[in-house]
Amino acid sequence: MRFLIVIAFLLLQISAIAQKEAYNWIWGTCFPEFGCDGIDDGLNGTGIMKFNDDSLESITTKYFPAPFTLGSATISDSLGNFLMAFNGKTLFDSSGNILSELSELDWNDLIIAYRGFLFLKPRINDGYYYLMNSYSGNFANSPNPFNVGIDTLFSVTKIKIDEIGYNVEETIRYDMPISSVPGGIDACRHANGRDWWFLKIGQRKNQYIRGLLSPDTLILEPYYTNQDSAYTNFAWASFSSDGSKYVHWFGGHIRELQVFDFDRCTGELSNLQTFDFSEIVIDEWFTDFTPFSLSPDGSKLYMTRTNSSNYLVIDNFQYDLQTQTATVLTDSLGIFSLTPNLKHMLGGFCCMNYTPTPNVPYASILKQPNEAGVESEFIPFYYELPLYGFNYTPPNQANHLLGPIDGTICDSLGLNDETSIQKIEQFSVNIYPNPGISQLNFSTDIALPVKVTIRDNIGKTVYENTFNTSKFLISTELNELKTGIYFVELQSEGSGYRLAKKWMKVD
Repeated sequence: MRFLIVIAFLLLQISAIAQKEAYNWIWGTCFPEFGCDGIDDGLNGTGIMKFNDDSLESITTKYFPAPFTLGSATISDSLGNFLMAFNGKTLFDSSGNILSELSELDWNDLIIAYRGFLFLKPRINDGYYYLMNSYSGNFANSPNPFNVGIDTLFSVTKIKIDEIGYNVEETIRYDMPISSVPGGIDACRHANGRDWWFLKIGQRKNQYIRGLLSPDTLILEPYYTNQDSAYTNFAWASFSSDGSKYVHWFGGHIRELQVFDFDRCTGELSNLQTFDFSEIVIDEWFTDFTPFSLSPDGSKLYMTRTNSSNYLVIDNFQYDLQTQTATVLTDSLGIFSLTPNLKHMLGGFCCMNYTPTPNVPYASILKQPNEAGVESEFIPFYYELPLYGFNYTPPNQANHLLGPIDGTICDSLGLNDETSIQKIEQFSVNIYPNPGISQLNFSTDIALPVKVTIRDNIGKTVYENTFNTSKFLISTELNELKTGIYFVELQSEGSGYRLAKKWMKVD
Protein backbone atom coordinates (compact mmCIF):
# COMPACT_ATOMS: atom_id res chain seq x y z
CA MET A 1 0.00 0.00 0.00
CA ARG A 2 1.28 3.43 -0.84
CA PHE A 3 2.34 5.43 2.19
CA LEU A 4 1.89 9.13 1.59
CA ILE A 5 2.81 12.08 3.73
CA VAL A 6 1.35 15.32 2.41
CA ILE A 7 2.20 18.71 3.85
CA ALA A 8 0.41 21.88 2.78
CA PHE A 9 2.65 24.83 2.05
CA LEU A 10 1.59 28.19 0.61
CA LEU A 11 0.87 28.19 -3.13
CA LEU A 12 3.43 30.52 -4.64
CA GLN A 13 3.99 32.44 -7.86
CA ILE A 14 6.41 31.20 -10.53
CA SER A 15 9.21 33.36 -11.84
CA ALA A 16 12.01 32.33 -14.19
CA ILE A 17 15.25 34.00 -13.11
CA ALA A 18 18.94 33.17 -13.10
CA GLN A 19 19.61 30.08 -11.01
CA LYS A 20 22.90 30.15 -9.09
CA GLU A 21 21.73 28.78 -5.76
CA ALA A 22 24.56 26.24 -5.60
CA TYR A 23 27.44 28.62 -6.35
CA ASN A 24 29.05 28.48 -2.89
CA TRP A 25 30.80 25.60 -1.11
CA ILE A 26 31.85 25.11 2.46
CA TRP A 27 35.06 23.16 2.17
CA GLY A 28 36.94 21.78 5.16
CA THR A 29 37.12 22.68 8.82
CA CYS A 30 40.08 23.87 10.87
CA PHE A 31 39.48 22.82 14.48
CA PRO A 32 40.04 25.49 17.16
CA GLU A 33 42.10 23.12 19.32
CA PHE A 34 44.65 23.03 16.49
CA GLY A 35 44.73 26.83 16.37
CA CYS A 36 43.02 28.14 13.25
CA ASP A 37 45.29 30.98 12.11
CA GLY A 38 47.25 30.34 15.29
CA ILE A 39 44.39 31.42 17.59
CA ASP A 40 42.21 29.08 19.65
CA ASP A 41 39.06 31.17 20.11
CA GLY A 42 36.60 28.25 20.08
CA LEU A 43 35.56 28.87 16.46
CA ASN A 44 36.01 26.48 13.55
CA GLY A 45 37.71 28.05 10.55
CA THR A 46 36.07 27.10 7.26
CA GLY A 47 36.84 27.87 3.64
CA ILE A 48 34.05 29.35 1.50
CA MET A 49 34.52 28.75 -2.21
CA LYS A 50 32.45 30.98 -4.49
CA PHE A 51 32.02 29.99 -8.12
CA ASN A 52 30.87 31.92 -11.16
CA ASP A 53 29.68 30.63 -14.52
CA ASP A 54 33.19 29.68 -15.64
CA SER A 55 35.49 29.06 -12.70
CA LEU A 56 36.24 29.39 -9.00
CA GLU A 57 35.79 33.10 -8.32
CA SER A 58 37.16 33.42 -4.78
CA ILE A 59 38.14 31.56 -1.61
CA THR A 60 37.57 33.23 1.75
CA THR A 61 37.67 32.18 5.40
CA LYS A 62 34.63 32.23 7.67
CA TYR A 63 34.41 31.13 11.30
CA PHE A 64 31.56 29.05 12.69
CA PRO A 65 30.87 27.82 16.25
CA ALA A 66 30.51 24.23 14.95
CA PRO A 67 32.42 22.06 12.43
CA PHE A 68 31.48 20.84 8.93
CA THR A 69 33.73 17.78 8.81
CA LEU A 70 31.00 15.13 8.49
CA GLY A 71 29.15 16.86 5.69
CA SER A 72 27.94 20.21 4.45
CA ALA A 73 25.10 21.73 2.50
CA THR A 74 24.81 25.37 1.45
CA ILE A 75 22.37 27.57 -0.44
CA SER A 76 22.88 30.88 -2.23
CA ASP A 77 20.41 33.32 -3.73
CA SER A 78 19.66 33.29 -7.45
CA LEU A 79 22.64 35.60 -8.11
CA GLY A 80 25.12 33.35 -6.32
CA ASN A 81 25.39 35.22 -3.01
CA PHE A 82 25.98 32.91 -0.03
CA LEU A 83 22.92 32.67 2.25
CA MET A 84 22.95 29.66 4.60
CA ALA A 85 24.89 26.56 5.61
CA PHE A 86 23.99 23.36 7.44
CA ASN A 87 26.28 20.74 9.00
CA GLY A 88 23.71 18.09 9.97
CA LYS A 89 22.88 19.66 13.33
CA THR A 90 23.09 23.47 13.18
CA LEU A 91 21.65 25.89 10.63
CA PHE A 92 23.76 29.04 10.09
CA ASP A 93 23.18 32.29 8.24
CA SER A 94 25.76 33.86 5.94
CA SER A 95 27.49 35.62 8.85
CA GLY A 96 27.99 32.42 10.83
CA ASN A 97 25.17 33.12 13.29
CA ILE A 98 23.07 30.18 14.49
CA LEU A 99 19.55 30.25 13.04
CA SER A 100 18.35 26.97 14.49
CA GLU A 101 19.53 23.78 16.19
CA LEU A 102 17.75 21.00 14.27
CA SER A 103 18.85 18.11 16.46
CA GLU A 104 18.84 17.74 20.21
CA LEU A 105 21.58 15.09 19.98
CA ASP A 106 25.12 15.68 21.07
CA TRP A 107 27.73 15.58 18.30
CA ASN A 108 29.08 12.31 19.71
CA ASP A 109 25.65 10.66 19.35
CA LEU A 110 24.78 12.05 15.93
CA ILE A 111 25.20 9.77 12.91
CA ILE A 112 25.11 12.06 9.89
CA ALA A 113 26.45 9.77 7.15
CA TYR A 114 26.89 10.68 3.51
CA ARG A 115 24.65 13.21 1.77
CA GLY A 116 22.28 13.36 4.70
CA PHE A 117 20.91 16.84 4.07
CA LEU A 118 20.15 19.15 1.18
CA PHE A 119 18.80 22.64 0.49
CA LEU A 120 16.14 22.93 -2.24
CA LYS A 121 14.61 26.01 -3.82
CA PRO A 122 11.52 25.72 -6.00
CA ARG A 123 11.84 27.89 -9.09
CA ILE A 124 9.84 30.76 -7.65
CA ASN A 125 10.63 34.26 -6.51
CA ASP A 126 9.25 34.32 -2.98
CA GLY A 127 12.25 34.01 -0.68
CA TYR A 128 11.35 30.51 0.61
CA TYR A 129 13.98 27.79 0.92
CA TYR A 130 13.62 24.20 2.11
CA LEU A 131 16.16 22.12 4.04
CA MET A 132 15.72 18.34 3.75
CA ASN A 133 17.53 16.69 6.67
CA SER A 134 18.08 13.01 7.45
CA TYR A 135 20.05 11.65 10.37
CA SER A 136 20.26 8.78 12.81
CA GLY A 137 21.72 8.42 16.23
CA ASN A 138 21.32 7.28 19.79
CA PHE A 139 18.04 9.08 20.28
CA ALA A 140 15.77 7.98 23.11
CA ASN A 141 12.61 7.76 21.00
CA SER A 142 14.09 5.59 18.23
CA PRO A 143 11.41 3.36 16.68
CA ASN A 144 13.88 0.50 16.94
CA PRO A 145 16.44 1.12 19.73
CA PHE A 146 18.13 -2.26 19.04
CA ASN A 147 19.04 -1.22 15.50
CA VAL A 148 20.42 2.27 15.91
CA GLY A 149 21.81 3.62 12.66
CA ILE A 150 19.10 2.03 10.52
CA ASP A 151 15.94 3.89 11.52
CA THR A 152 16.48 7.43 10.31
CA LEU A 153 14.58 10.56 11.22
CA PHE A 154 13.65 12.93 8.43
CA SER A 155 12.64 16.58 8.63
CA VAL A 156 11.83 19.50 6.37
CA THR A 157 12.63 23.03 7.52
CA LYS A 158 10.95 25.96 5.80
CA ILE A 159 12.98 29.19 5.84
CA LYS A 160 11.95 32.64 4.62
CA ILE A 161 14.59 35.22 3.65
CA ASP A 162 13.59 38.77 2.75
CA GLU A 163 14.64 42.36 3.37
CA ILE A 164 13.77 41.94 7.07
CA GLY A 165 16.14 39.01 7.56
CA TYR A 166 16.02 35.26 8.19
CA ASN A 167 12.98 33.49 9.60
CA VAL A 168 12.94 29.73 10.28
CA GLU A 169 9.17 29.27 10.05
CA GLU A 170 8.83 25.59 10.91
CA THR A 171 10.56 22.23 11.06
CA ILE A 172 8.35 19.19 10.52
CA ARG A 173 9.73 15.76 11.47
CA TYR A 174 8.52 12.43 10.15
CA ASP A 175 8.87 8.73 10.66
CA MET A 176 10.10 7.23 7.41
CA PRO A 177 7.65 5.03 5.43
CA ILE A 178 10.29 2.27 5.23
CA SER A 179 13.51 1.57 7.13
CA SER A 180 16.40 3.48 5.64
CA VAL A 181 20.10 4.02 6.19
CA PRO A 182 21.47 7.39 7.32
CA GLY A 183 22.17 9.85 4.53
CA GLY A 184 21.81 8.89 0.89
CA ILE A 185 19.71 11.88 -0.24
CA ASP A 186 19.97 13.51 -3.65
CA ALA A 187 17.52 15.59 -5.68
CA CYS A 188 16.72 16.18 -9.33
CA ARG A 189 14.60 18.90 -10.89
CA HIS A 190 11.22 17.71 -12.16
CA ALA A 191 10.68 17.92 -15.92
CA ASN A 192 8.34 20.86 -15.32
CA GLY A 193 11.36 22.91 -14.22
CA ARG A 194 9.86 23.99 -10.90
CA ASP A 195 9.42 21.02 -8.56
CA TRP A 196 12.01 18.58 -7.18
CA TRP A 197 12.22 14.80 -7.13
CA PHE A 198 14.43 13.38 -4.42
CA LEU A 199 15.45 9.82 -3.57
CA LYS A 200 16.71 8.44 -0.27
CA ILE A 201 18.35 5.03 0.07
CA GLY A 202 16.41 2.38 1.97
CA GLN A 203 17.75 -0.36 4.21
CA ARG A 204 17.60 -2.95 1.45
CA LYS A 205 19.17 -2.89 -1.97
CA ASN A 206 15.87 -2.60 -3.85
CA GLN A 207 14.24 -0.03 -1.56
CA TYR A 208 14.16 3.73 -1.82
CA ILE A 209 12.10 6.57 -0.43
CA ARG A 210 10.91 8.85 -3.22
CA GLY A 211 9.73 12.38 -2.60
CA LEU A 212 8.25 15.17 -4.69
CA LEU A 213 8.52 18.72 -3.39
CA SER A 214 6.37 21.44 -4.96
CA PRO A 215 5.58 24.90 -3.59
CA ASP A 216 2.38 23.64 -1.94
CA THR A 217 2.99 19.93 -1.27
CA LEU A 218 5.56 17.40 -0.13
CA ILE A 219 4.86 13.73 -0.88
CA LEU A 220 6.95 10.85 0.50
CA GLU A 221 6.39 7.23 -0.57
CA PRO A 222 8.23 3.91 -0.68
CA TYR A 223 9.72 3.10 -4.07
CA TYR A 224 10.89 -0.40 -5.00
CA THR A 225 13.02 -1.67 -7.86
CA ASN A 226 12.89 -5.26 -9.14
CA GLN A 227 16.43 -6.13 -8.06
CA ASP A 228 17.52 -8.80 -5.60
CA SER A 229 17.29 -7.61 -2.02
CA ALA A 230 20.36 -7.25 0.18
CA TYR A 231 21.08 -5.25 3.31
CA THR A 232 22.97 -2.03 2.76
CA ASN A 233 24.98 0.14 5.10
CA PHE A 234 26.21 3.69 4.73
CA ALA A 235 25.72 4.13 0.99
CA TRP A 236 26.17 6.87 -1.57
CA ALA A 237 23.96 7.96 -4.47
CA SER A 238 23.82 10.82 -6.95
CA PHE A 239 21.90 12.06 -9.98
CA SER A 240 23.82 12.98 -13.12
CA SER A 241 23.97 16.66 -14.08
CA ASP A 242 21.34 16.33 -16.79
CA GLY A 243 19.05 14.29 -14.51
CA SER A 244 18.96 11.30 -16.86
CA LYS A 245 20.90 8.88 -14.58
CA TYR A 246 20.76 7.84 -10.93
CA VAL A 247 23.94 6.20 -9.63
CA HIS A 248 24.05 4.20 -6.39
CA TRP A 249 27.14 2.77 -4.70
CA PHE A 250 27.12 -0.14 -2.23
CA GLY A 251 30.17 -0.64 -0.04
CA GLY A 252 31.24 -3.39 2.32
CA HIS A 253 30.91 -6.97 1.11
CA ILE A 254 28.72 -5.92 -1.86
CA ARG A 255 31.01 -3.35 -3.53
CA GLU A 256 29.01 -2.70 -6.65
CA LEU A 257 27.71 0.27 -8.55
CA GLN A 258 24.17 0.51 -9.88
CA VAL A 259 23.28 2.93 -12.70
CA PHE A 260 19.62 3.56 -13.50
CA ASP A 261 17.95 5.65 -16.16
CA PHE A 262 15.79 8.29 -14.44
CA ASP A 263 12.60 9.76 -15.88
CA ARG A 264 12.30 13.37 -14.70
CA CYS A 265 8.64 13.36 -15.71
CA THR A 266 7.40 10.32 -13.77
CA GLY A 267 10.20 9.83 -11.22
CA GLU A 268 10.72 6.23 -12.40
CA LEU A 269 14.00 4.27 -12.33
CA SER A 270 14.62 1.83 -15.21
CA ASN A 271 17.24 0.08 -17.37
CA LEU A 272 19.56 -0.92 -14.53
CA GLN A 273 23.25 -1.51 -15.22
CA THR A 274 25.36 -3.12 -12.48
CA PHE A 275 29.15 -2.77 -12.24
CA ASP A 276 31.23 -5.09 -10.05
CA PHE A 277 33.87 -3.14 -8.08
CA SER A 278 35.17 -6.06 -6.02
CA GLU A 279 38.43 -6.11 -8.00
CA ILE A 280 38.80 -2.31 -7.79
CA VAL A 281 37.83 -1.71 -4.17
CA ILE A 282 39.35 -4.95 -2.85
CA ASP A 283 39.06 -4.55 0.91
CA GLU A 284 35.60 -4.88 2.50
CA TRP A 285 36.69 -2.33 5.09
CA PHE A 286 36.47 0.41 2.48
CA THR A 287 32.80 0.50 3.51
CA ASP A 288 32.47 4.05 4.77
CA PHE A 289 35.18 5.81 2.81
CA THR A 290 34.25 5.45 -0.83
CA PRO A 291 32.25 8.56 -1.77
CA PHE A 292 32.06 9.47 -5.44
CA SER A 293 31.21 12.31 -7.80
CA LEU A 294 30.09 12.18 -11.42
CA SER A 295 31.69 14.08 -14.30
CA PRO A 296 29.64 16.86 -15.96
CA ASP A 297 28.38 14.55 -18.72
CA GLY A 298 27.85 11.60 -16.34
CA SER A 299 30.18 9.26 -18.24
CA LYS A 300 32.94 9.15 -15.62
CA LEU A 301 32.83 8.40 -11.90
CA TYR A 302 35.46 9.76 -9.52
CA MET A 303 35.92 7.89 -6.25
CA THR A 304 38.26 8.00 -3.28
CA ARG A 305 39.17 4.64 -1.80
CA THR A 306 40.90 4.26 1.54
CA ASN A 307 41.21 1.57 4.17
CA SER A 308 39.40 2.48 7.37
CA SER A 309 42.16 0.77 9.36
CA ASN A 310 44.88 2.75 7.60
CA TYR A 311 43.96 6.23 6.44
CA LEU A 312 47.36 6.68 4.78
CA VAL A 313 46.38 4.25 2.01
CA ILE A 314 44.47 6.55 -0.32
CA ASP A 315 43.70 6.60 -4.04
CA ASN A 316 41.61 8.95 -6.13
CA PHE A 317 40.58 7.11 -9.27
CA GLN A 318 38.37 7.57 -12.30
CA TYR A 319 35.97 4.85 -13.47
CA ASP A 320 34.77 5.05 -17.08
CA LEU A 321 31.18 3.78 -17.18
CA GLN A 322 31.39 3.15 -20.92
CA THR A 323 34.65 1.17 -21.07
CA GLN A 324 34.57 -0.04 -17.43
CA THR A 325 38.17 1.10 -17.01
CA ALA A 326 39.57 2.31 -13.67
CA THR A 327 42.49 4.77 -13.68
CA VAL A 328 44.27 5.99 -10.54
CA LEU A 329 44.86 9.74 -10.94
CA THR A 330 46.43 10.73 -7.61
CA ASP A 331 46.99 9.57 -4.06
CA SER A 332 45.82 12.81 -2.43
CA LEU A 333 43.35 13.15 0.38
CA GLY A 334 40.14 14.88 -0.76
CA ILE A 335 37.45 13.45 -2.99
CA PHE A 336 37.06 15.12 -6.40
CA SER A 337 33.83 17.12 -6.51
CA LEU A 338 31.99 18.50 -9.53
CA THR A 339 31.90 22.29 -9.36
CA PRO A 340 28.37 23.78 -9.34
CA ASN A 341 28.94 25.48 -12.70
CA LEU A 342 29.46 21.94 -14.11
CA LYS A 343 32.91 22.80 -15.50
CA HIS A 344 35.64 21.13 -13.44
CA MET A 345 36.33 18.77 -10.54
CA LEU A 346 38.08 20.06 -7.41
CA GLY A 347 39.70 18.03 -4.66
CA GLY A 348 42.90 16.50 -3.42
CA PHE A 349 43.93 19.40 -1.21
CA CYS A 350 46.69 18.70 1.25
CA CYS A 351 49.10 20.41 3.55
CA MET A 352 52.51 18.81 3.06
CA ASN A 353 56.07 20.09 2.98
CA TYR A 354 56.26 19.42 -0.76
CA THR A 355 53.47 21.84 -1.71
CA PRO A 356 54.53 25.04 -3.56
CA THR A 357 54.40 26.91 -0.24
CA PRO A 358 55.45 24.38 2.43
CA ASN A 359 52.69 23.42 4.84
CA VAL A 360 50.12 25.59 3.07
CA PRO A 361 47.04 23.69 1.82
CA TYR A 362 46.12 23.59 -1.85
CA ALA A 363 43.19 22.34 -3.91
CA SER A 364 43.87 20.36 -7.06
CA ILE A 365 41.74 20.40 -10.21
CA LEU A 366 40.64 18.20 -13.10
CA LYS A 367 40.42 20.52 -16.11
CA GLN A 368 38.79 18.02 -18.49
CA PRO A 369 36.74 15.69 -16.26
CA ASN A 370 34.68 14.27 -19.16
CA GLU A 371 37.84 12.84 -20.76
CA ALA A 372 39.12 9.33 -20.03
CA GLY A 373 42.11 8.55 -17.81
CA VAL A 374 45.03 10.96 -17.79
CA GLU A 375 43.31 13.00 -20.50
CA SER A 376 41.14 14.36 -17.69
CA GLU A 377 44.11 16.68 -17.04
CA PHE A 378 44.81 16.46 -13.34
CA ILE A 379 46.68 19.56 -12.12
CA PRO A 380 47.89 19.41 -8.49
CA PHE A 381 48.17 22.47 -6.22
CA TYR A 382 46.01 24.60 -8.49
CA TYR A 383 44.41 26.85 -5.84
CA GLU A 384 46.05 28.01 -2.63
CA LEU A 385 43.64 27.75 0.28
CA PRO A 386 43.39 30.21 3.21
CA LEU A 387 43.53 27.49 5.86
CA TYR A 388 43.82 23.76 6.27
CA GLY A 389 40.67 21.69 6.55
CA PHE A 390 39.33 18.25 5.80
CA ASN A 391 36.15 16.96 4.14
CA TYR A 392 35.05 13.35 4.32
CA THR A 393 32.61 13.85 1.48
CA PRO A 394 31.84 16.32 -1.32
CA PRO A 395 29.45 19.17 -0.55
CA ASN A 396 25.86 18.06 -1.13
CA GLN A 397 24.13 20.46 -3.50
CA ALA A 398 21.27 19.97 -5.92
CA ASN A 399 21.68 21.05 -9.53
CA HIS A 400 19.73 24.31 -9.60
CA LEU A 401 20.87 24.95 -13.19
CA LEU A 402 18.75 22.08 -14.49
CA GLY A 403 15.63 23.46 -16.15
CA PRO A 404 12.44 22.10 -17.72
CA ILE A 405 12.34 19.59 -20.56
CA ASP A 406 10.39 21.57 -23.12
CA GLY A 407 7.90 19.87 -25.39
CA THR A 408 6.96 17.00 -23.09
CA ILE A 409 3.68 16.24 -21.39
CA CYS A 410 5.37 17.11 -18.10
CA ASP A 411 6.29 20.67 -19.07
CA SER A 412 2.87 21.72 -17.79
CA LEU A 413 4.06 24.98 -16.28
CA GLY A 414 5.28 26.57 -19.51
CA LEU A 415 8.28 28.19 -17.83
CA ASN A 416 10.42 28.35 -21.00
CA ASP A 417 13.39 28.98 -18.75
CA GLU A 418 16.41 30.30 -20.64
CA THR A 419 18.76 29.13 -17.88
CA SER A 420 17.98 25.48 -18.63
CA ILE A 421 20.96 23.28 -19.48
CA GLN A 422 18.66 20.95 -21.41
CA LYS A 423 16.81 23.06 -23.98
CA ILE A 424 14.93 21.32 -26.77
CA GLU A 425 15.41 22.29 -30.39
CA GLN A 426 12.40 22.70 -32.68
CA PHE A 427 11.28 19.37 -34.13
CA SER A 428 7.87 18.19 -35.23
CA VAL A 429 5.74 15.08 -34.98
CA ASN A 430 2.45 14.29 -36.65
CA ILE A 431 0.18 11.46 -35.46
CA TYR A 432 -3.05 10.48 -37.20
CA PRO A 433 -5.88 9.65 -37.18
CA ASN A 434 -6.59 11.51 -33.96
CA PRO A 435 -9.06 10.48 -32.57
CA GLY A 436 -8.44 6.95 -33.78
CA ILE A 437 -9.50 3.35 -33.24
CA SER A 438 -6.79 0.75 -33.82
CA GLN A 439 -4.15 2.37 -36.02
CA LEU A 440 -1.80 5.27 -35.36
CA ASN A 441 0.51 6.70 -38.03
CA PHE A 442 3.63 8.68 -37.21
CA SER A 443 5.69 11.20 -39.14
CA THR A 444 8.57 13.07 -37.46
CA ASP A 445 11.85 14.83 -38.20
CA ILE A 446 13.40 14.06 -34.80
CA ALA A 447 16.82 12.35 -35.01
CA LEU A 448 16.67 8.55 -35.36
CA PRO A 449 16.43 6.05 -33.78
CA VAL A 450 13.32 7.22 -31.95
CA LYS A 451 11.72 5.62 -28.91
CA VAL A 452 7.92 5.77 -28.71
CA THR A 453 6.22 5.59 -25.31
CA ILE A 454 2.46 5.66 -24.80
CA ARG A 455 1.09 6.33 -21.31
CA ASP A 456 -2.48 6.32 -20.04
CA ASN A 457 -4.05 9.22 -18.17
CA ILE A 458 -2.50 8.19 -14.83
CA GLY A 459 1.02 7.93 -16.28
CA LYS A 460 1.25 4.13 -16.64
CA THR A 461 3.27 2.98 -19.66
CA VAL A 462 1.07 0.86 -21.95
CA TYR A 463 3.32 0.69 -25.02
CA GLU A 464 7.03 1.15 -25.75
CA ASN A 465 9.10 0.48 -28.85
CA THR A 466 11.99 1.90 -30.90
CA PHE A 467 11.85 2.78 -34.62
CA ASN A 468 14.56 3.57 -37.16
CA THR A 469 12.42 5.34 -39.76
CA SER A 470 10.81 8.78 -39.77
CA LYS A 471 7.43 7.32 -40.84
CA PHE A 472 5.89 4.27 -39.14
CA LEU A 473 2.63 3.01 -37.69
CA ILE A 474 1.37 1.14 -34.63
CA SER A 475 -1.71 -1.00 -34.97
CA THR A 476 -2.03 -4.44 -33.35
CA GLU A 477 -0.94 -3.27 -29.90
CA LEU A 478 -3.64 -0.60 -29.83
CA ASN A 479 -6.45 -3.15 -29.91
CA GLU A 480 -5.92 -3.95 -26.23
CA LEU A 481 -6.21 -0.34 -25.08
CA LYS A 482 -9.39 1.02 -23.54
CA THR A 483 -11.06 4.11 -24.96
CA GLY A 484 -9.78 7.36 -23.49
CA ILE A 485 -6.96 9.92 -23.56
CA TYR A 486 -3.34 8.77 -24.00
CA PHE A 487 -0.03 10.64 -23.98
CA VAL A 488 2.32 9.73 -26.84
CA GLU A 489 5.98 10.66 -26.38
CA LEU A 490 8.82 10.39 -28.92
CA GLN A 491 12.43 10.56 -27.74
CA SER A 492 15.55 10.58 -29.89
CA GLU A 493 17.80 7.91 -28.40
CA GLY A 494 20.87 9.71 -29.70
CA SER A 495 20.26 13.29 -28.56
CA GLY A 496 17.65 12.75 -25.84
CA TYR A 497 15.25 15.27 -27.42
CA ARG A 498 11.59 14.62 -26.68
CA LEU A 499 8.25 15.50 -28.25
CA ALA A 500 4.78 14.67 -26.98
CA LYS A 501 1.19 14.63 -28.22
CA LYS A 502 -2.18 13.69 -26.81
CA TRP A 503 -4.12 10.95 -28.61
CA MET A 504 -7.72 9.87 -28.07
CA LYS A 505 -8.83 6.31 -28.68
CA VAL A 506 -12.49 5.85 -29.56
CA ASP A 507 -14.69 2.84 -30.29
